[in-house]
Amino acid sequence: SRRTGKLQRVELPALTGRIRGTTSFGFDVVGESYFQAELRHIRNHTSVAYDNDLEAFIVTEPNNPHDKNACAVYIDSLKVGYLPREAAKDYVAQMRENGVFGESCFEIRAKLTGGFGDRPNIGVLLNLPTGG
Repeated sequence: SRRTGKLQRVELPALTGRIRGTTSFGFDVVGESYFQAELRHIRNHTSVAYDNDLEAFIVTEPNNPHDKNACAVYIDSLKVGYLPREAAKDYVAQMRENGVFGESCFEIRAKLTGGFGDRPNIGVLLNLPTGG
């Protein structure tokens, strides 16, 4: 856990589907500041310089005590952030419109940003469609 410095990998729920997304990575994940140890581990164990196109998963958290629409983002079975609150609400509503209820797990693509120079924190961008 966080106190011991050990990374906590989780077993993700069964894959519900894949989101093909867009060709650009313009969707910002939030809360990454809480997951810098996980993000540094991913960056240090991935050839990000050559292949910064990572498999990520959006996992809904219907039992999250802070937000029933919470959607966590995982890379390499490590939680790295969340969809912003309003985006998560829209995402869950879209899932419901398509008959997906409760916990779900969708694969998407992600890129890491920052982590050096004047941007010491590592961020996550998804190719989730925005607006439109």
